[in-house]
Amino acid sequence: MPPSVLDRAVPRVTWGRALRDWPSLRRDPLVTLAAWRRERGPVYRLPGRRPVLALSDPRDIQHVLATRQPNYHKGGNFEFTRDTLGQGLVTSNGVHHDQQRRRLGSLFQRSKWSDLPGLVRVESERVIHDGPARGPLDVSRETARIAIGVVGRALFGMDLFDRAPSIADAYLDGQRYLAGGAFSFWPGWNRWRRRSAFRRATARIVAEGEHVLTCAERGAARSDFLDALLTARDDAGRSLDRKLLRDEIITFLGAGHETTGGAMGWTFDLLFRHPAAWRRLVDESRASETPPLYAEACLLEGMRLRPPVWCLGRRAQETDRLPSGAVVPAGAHVVIFPHVLNWDPAHFRDPMEFRPERFLPGGSDAPSPYAFLPFGAGPRSCLGEGFAMMEMTNLLHHYVRRFDWEPAGTGTARPEALVSLRPRDGVWARVRERTVSA
Repeated sequence: MPPSVLDRAVPRVTWGRALRDWPSLRRDPLVTLAAWRRERGPVYRLPGRRPVLALSDPRDIQHVLATRQPNYHKGGNFEFTRDTLGQGLVTSNGVHHDQQRRRLGSLFQRSKWSDLPGLVRVESERVIHDGPARGPLDVSRETARIAIGVVGRALFGMDLFDRAPSIADAYLDGQRYLAGGAFSFWPGWNRWRRRSAFRRATARIVAEGEHVLTCAERGAARSDFLDALLTARDDAGRSLDRKLLRDEIITFLGAGHETTGGAMGWTFDLLFRHPAAWRRLVDESRASETPPLYAEACLLEGMRLRPPVWCLGRRAQETDRLPSGAVVPAGAHVVIFPHVLNWDPAHFRDPMEFRPERFLPGGSDAPSPYAFLPFGAGPRSCLGEGFAMMEMTNLLHHYVRRFDWEPAGTGTARPEALVSLRPRDGVWARVRERTVSA
């Protein structure tokens, strides 16, 4: 389809408007993107040489993520990662992705993770006691370290405690390189100046994948997850390529801590600014040995207001027409910004208010499955959703049950929109071990 036809059919953000809004895009892109949606409607074109359509109609989103999912491959920053991080479950497309998902899907059923709460308690105690004596800690960063430890034990059968800080830093450096071109008029320059850091980060990430794989091959690391990878066969009955095995390890090591760290950081930031919600969470957690429903509700509300997976990108393989009537040309990109749906009063009452009660049984909001996307939706939704929610709910419960917390930051945490949405300068708190038995 000629660009002129697309331009007439879909509202667009002009280069002039993008230039005017550039400072606010750099400061907090979520606010600016929500404003563009209010002004232009549920389908509009972002500025750029190639067509990029932003979607926020749940019917269109269901069409892209589920109904016509085979036509929409992972695109955007994932295309930059494949040469270095390979064809893991998150970055791959087509038959390869479907085969890997079938191989690993049964391992992520909730019934498989009865020991997860215990792993969370052990790793959280280690990290917090390893922190600076009497000094504040960054909830987001320390939670990412805990999540690396949990992934190491649960998925790889290994203790990654001492390696966790280096792993977290490597993935963060990689994210900053990949996001260097976002909301920038000089994307090539921004990526060029970070290229050395990205190469070092990639080398560290690959080395960690090699370390885990080598331990598995030597029998020094054992788990159901590693066994499933090492015994998998392709359609011809051959063992999987060694690089592919490493790619999957790298994928789950990264995905297993980045979202968790961001979600916990944002949830604490919001709870610190809403004392009534914090007090209720503390009271209910300390009255129960298992996580109360309110703990999960706080996490879901935190991910609604500040979704760690803040952008879902796809690229159309063939020209397609959306349910809203908009046409997506072959090769065009479509992007979905979940917060735009989450902040829309059509889907949530008083959408900018922090109200965990909306996610309790009988809550006031019952959004469409394609209007709330904390873990994506459709055949490519996050395979580890159940694992992640169980991990984060137990971690939040243990945090407030076992320790006293006091905010140590100033004001609201600022967002850093990388591959995931994280608090730019952290979410800082002073932590004291409770003097009474928990």
